[in-house]
Amino acid sequence: MLEHVPDLTFELVSLRVGEDFWVVQWKVTGTSASGAGVNVDLADFVLVENGAVKEKHSYVDGVAMQAALAPAEGAS
Repeated sequence: MLEHVPDLTFELVSLRVGEDFWVVQWKVTGTSASGAGVNVDLADFVLVENGAVKEKHSYVDGVAMQAALAPAEGAS
């Protein structure tokens, strides 16, 4: 990902924590290698068991990410 968006940054939007999970919402920003601005929503859902991460699921706005990483018009 850093190859496609070298200045990638994550801004914490919200964090919800429970006994056996946490959910984090991020705003991912940067500039793509083609010069397009990246501004994408991302959420992580993490399940915890016995104090250790059992599962992690990430959900990204795929349409926004695909548009941001698309080659600039006229580029070959």
